[in-house]
Amino acid sequence: MFAYAPNTLQLELKSSDGDTYQIQVAWPLTWDDPKAPGHSASIIYVLDGNALFFTTAEASRRSAMLPTTDNAIVVGIGYPIADKPYSPQRHYDYTPPCENYIAPCGIDGQHQALPHGGATRFLEFLGDTVRTTLLADIFPGLCVKKEILIGHSLGGLCTIHALFQNTTPFDTFIALSPSLWWSEEFILGEAERFLTRPPDEDGSGSHTTLPALIMIYGSLEQDRRCHPTWSEDKCQRVKALSTARKMKDNADALAYRLRESGRLRKVRVKEYQDEDHGSVVGGGISWAVGAVLDDGRFFSDKDN
Repeated sequence: MFAYAPNTLQLELKSSDGDTYQIQVAWPLTWDDPKAPGHSASIIYVLDGNALFFTTAEASRRSAMLPTTDNAIVVGIGYPIADKPYSPQRHYDYTPPCENYIAPCGIDGQHQALPHGGATRFLEFLGDTVRTTLLADIFPGLCVKKEILIGHSLGGLCTIHALFQNTTPFDTFIALSPSLWWSEEFILGEAERFLTRPPDEDGSGSHTTLPALIMIYGSLEQDRRCHPTWSEDKCQRVKALSTARKMKDNADALAYRLRESGRLRKVRVKEYQDEDHGSVVGGGISWAVGAVLDDGRFFSDKDN
């Protein structure tokens, strides 16, 4: 038995590598026919769709109650699984190509070698196959406004990688608790390469406006609290790993570099107090979706 959500559909698409993805789509409740000409909306693509599609769709529909908020189509990119919210395939799909990959350590201090390096190919599938299906088959008469990419954790890493590649159709990037620590902070090196490339060499000519970035994290990600059931040894190991991954320090430093560069039209960072890596997602998505669909809702023209 499944619950029914109005104005949604689900399909499967294959990548050029033969991998199958579950695509879930939601459109405004006020649209009687998604194929009708004259519709205008932003498109929000959310990674880890199995876990985050409905969270994002509900956020956009609540925001739409305000007359100043843009319509939005939400597209969840997930996997054909039904028994868990996350697929191990995400380790490959959401991590950038990296010649000198360093496997992450667990709380036991041991390296955990995982598939990696498929983010660029995954983004090509998203920008080509998924987007083409949306605009040609599902919403053929759509006037597209913003195109927004949302990712959490490794999905946030993939989102920032997409920003630095700057060859995707997205103009707004929302990274929740991005795994900036991955492979000895590889993505921070990508940031430096992005910032040192001349603007006319980074693909930005395909965009009419500079990109925007929102990063969100919880205060307990770097300053981890110990669960009362943990042993003292486990507590210390978990806290040490969280401190070493530097969620707050890295996100704040990256935001500062990007803001000072002038290469983005907006850079926002939001820290949620007393939230951890998992709990920050719901509120973070709700706030970020409201912010990007209504530029004046939380900020004035003077904010950056």
